[in-house]
Amino acid sequence: MDVAQTLRDQGWQVVEAGTVDDAFSVLVRDPDFDLLLTDVHMPGDQTGLDLARSVKDHYSHIKVAVMSGQHRPDFADAIPFDLFLPKPILNLVRELSPLIGHLND
Repeated sequence: MDVAQTLRDQGWQVVEAGTVDDAFSVLVRDPDFDLLLTDVHMPGDQTGLDLARSVKDHYSHIKVAVMSGQHRPDFADAIPFDLFLPKPILNLVRELSPLIGHLND
């Protein structure tokens, strides 16, 4: 599933980043995002959970959604995100919309 294209097809503005470092660089240049969507498993040394934690620490106004097909969060730990989405995700727009206050499906 091409997540970015799915969201674009529904009228969402999407900026893609291939690694945690790339995503954080985008946020440093322009922190005016409503939502970050990341997978737990990202290329590079850091995970999507590392990214989620950094975003929550530095940009608390940004809602964070984390998805994964293999990882399940341990809810006994501090959760660094607003929403966890287990894959497969049947309707991504419907799942994400409540985080940014509108339904676009």
